Amino acid sequence: MEWALFATVVTVVGTVIIALNNFFGLKDRAVEYLRDRLEVETVEEEIKRKKIEKDRELFKEFLEVVPSSGSIDFIDKKNMAGFSFDSERLDDLRDFYYDWDDAEHEFMDDELEAKRERLHELVADYTSLITGNTFPTDSGHQTVPPEWEYEQPERFAKVVNELHEKAEAVVEAHQDLVRTGRKKLGV
Repeated sequence: MEWALFATVVTVVGTVIIALNNFFGLKDRAVEYLRDRLEVETVEEEIKRKKIEKDRELFKEFLEVVPSSGSIDFIDKKNMAGFSFDSERLDDLRDFYYDWDDAEHEFMDDELEAKRERLHELVADYTSLITGNTFPTDSGHQTVPPEWEYEQPERFAKVVNELHEKAEAVVEAHQDLVRTGRKKLGV
């Protein structure tokens, strides 16, 4: 009998509270209060969380494809002034260029996506410069022809400077994307 009386009182009190909330326009506050207490996501919060999760996964993949210690480190330190290099050292950049120009490799976050697009453009420019201005050596490496330094000094200087400037821009854009991704995604 006591249980039935208790249940009835709780039901009546609950009904009165709901009626008062509705009457005074407090229903939304009550729902929000309960949502906060129960830690229930709104649809917008769930969408935002899922976007961040997807970007986090993509960012981790990016760090594997173009790590700072791979091609980025190589072009940051390599002197292209007539010194040969193993073209495989640029594979990270080529993989990024060819594989990261589709919808599956776009960040949902606008700022991250803009930085990815910028890096992609710079990598395209850099690899185009490499392709058009370096040639194979007898050992199978690539080089800006060292004889240009004496036979075509203006061309040699122009090509070497362009390669170094573009490499610097690629490194800066890469590092900017990495820093921004780590900050926004907590990776």
